[in-house]
Amino acid sequence: MKRICIILANGSEDMEVVIPYDLWNRAGLIVKLLSIHKKKNVSLAHGTKIISHELLANENLSKYNGIYIPGGLEGVKNILNPQLAQKLHTHIKNNYQKQNITFISICAGSTVFSELGLPETIKMTCYPGFEKHLGKSYVKKDVVVNKNFITATGPAKAFDLALAVIKKFVSPNKAKEIAKNILKDYK
Repeated sequence: MKRICIILANGSEDMEVVIPYDLWNRAGLIVKLLSIHKKKNVSLAHGTKIISHELLANENLSKYNGIYIPGGLEGVKNILNPQLAQKLHTHIKNNYQKQNITFISICAGSTVFSELGLPETIKMTCYPGFEKHLGKSYVKKDVVVNKNFITATGPAKAFDLALAVIKKFVSPNKAKEIAKNILKDYK
């Protein structure tokens, strides 16, 4: 069974947390919410309150097949703060080339990878206006699947990102089934 952790921070974008969490659970993936803060309660960008399953500091990230970083400007700033998320930073830097781990991000969350100095040979997308942060890694597409990275542009593409992950982790048929059940066009 594939396992994904969603990295939560105060200020993470509500839709980019809730939509993937819901769809990945529907697909039968094991999904855990991890707070980067010293408390499990997290306040998302637009007022949604989330109680994480665990604190990042207490979790072994190596047991996850997928690490997901949602966007939200304040949330991304918090995730980039080494005092809050050094464990995550170290894990990404040490494992970005391993094909058994998929790094997933959306919106401004994709800038975390470039800010941590990952090579520009990894192709990604991000929220419009953040392209300069990705440099030569930037690809102008709604969803980019490249090597062991899956990235998307923003909140409206949270469904497409989640379905791309389901396609990879479960099967294309499962992604189509879930899309059909939620009345989402999907190819």
